[in-house]
Amino acid sequence: MLFISGQTSVDGKGQVTGKGDAKIQAEQVFKNLEKILKSQGASWDNVLKTTIYLTDIRHMNVVQEVRAKYIKRGYPASTLLVVSGLARPEFLVEVEAVAAL
Repeated sequence: MLFISGQTSVDGKGQVTGKGDAKIQAEQVFKNLEKILKSQGASWDNVLKTTIYLTDIRHMNVVQEVRAKYIKRGYPASTLLVVSGLARPEFLVEVEAVAAL
């Protein structure tokens, strides 16, 4: 089992991408998740569950658009939560995942 903690829109240089833009942030989040999966010899097909955290429900559609670009098969079990804030005020989206290796 692979438990991937919540990924945010921090790029490989430690910089926050897409400040104020949920779609750009979601793209970075899913890129981060994919990088972790690949590093463990896994793919999106191995993902059993995701949990998506949003700071505003209005971001739901754009995050789902981005998710659909990465997860091509039937979606794994998924929970979406709207929260009052994430670890840093500029974060709009965070996603964690569980995969079976």
